[in-house]
Amino acid sequence: MRTKTPKTKSPKNIKESAKRAYSVKIAIVLIFMLALVVIAINALHKVWLEQCVVTNAAEQIRIQSGKMIKAELLADICKLKNGINLALIDYAKLREDALKALPNLKSVTFRRRLPDKLFVTIEERVPVARMGISGKNAPTGLVTDNEGVIFRKQRNTSSLPLIRELGPLSTLPGKKLGPRAMAAIGMIDALRAPEFTELSILVADISNQDYILVTFKQDYSEAKIAWAEMDLGTPSATANLLRQLRHLRDAKRVVPGAVMWNATDISTPGKIYAETKRITR
Repeated sequence: MRTKTPKTKSPKNIKESAKRAYSVKIAIVLIFMLALVVIAINALHKVWLEQCVVTNAAEQIRIQSGKMIKAELLADICKLKNGINLALIDYAKLREDALKALPNLKSVTFRRRLPDKLFVTIEERVPVARMGISGKNAPTGLVTDNEGVIFRKQRNTSSLPLIRELGPLSTLPGKKLGPRAMAAIGMIDALRAPEFTELSILVADISNQDYILVTFKQDYSEAKIAWAEMDLGTPSATANLLRQLRHLRDAKRVVPGAVMWNATDISTPGKIYAETKRITR
């Protein structure tokens, strides 16, 4: 009976086996080192997160107060209190929620000072007009800013011009006014210029689709005013408005004492009519 002689590996095979074994060892070492790095990073991240926890909100969170929006109110809405982790907050969503909850808040900025300090600054909306309903004197408690955003009445707004819509009010707090109301706001803003001192507005009634009926503060005279592209809000519309207002101002200077003016002739710029009767409501 023959005995099989075991095959001996060639030097080449031995060398390749050694290379494979070495590669496996290197891979094991690298995996082990990577695991250690991951564990270390997680540990450091945990330590970092622990440092970002608010334990004294009064010292760690500084919130700017406004005239109407107080720091305590904003802190309550944003849930900025002890126990929150400043590193885990979605500040974009927090900003969106704050603006939605507070219509009179125009902007809010969150600025962190690592690791555990937060500074909050705000900009409130400035009311430029009160909102009302045509034919009714009862106040609605709503105001608007120059962007046409509606919000609840603030203190010391009784002297602001009144914009009267065709009731009931079509715009709720936090929403934006329509094109005709924005045209009225544009006119109110334009008339703040020194050249239009005698055209200061008391009421702007936008219930008529063809014009805005304005009551002036100085002499309680009224004017029906329209201008080209008035509902578009474009730069050319603003230029048309300014031309019409200058024509109306000049006409009032020539015929003082008129109680009603008609400045609705868009086809003939500068043609302003003095009327002797007021509009019957």
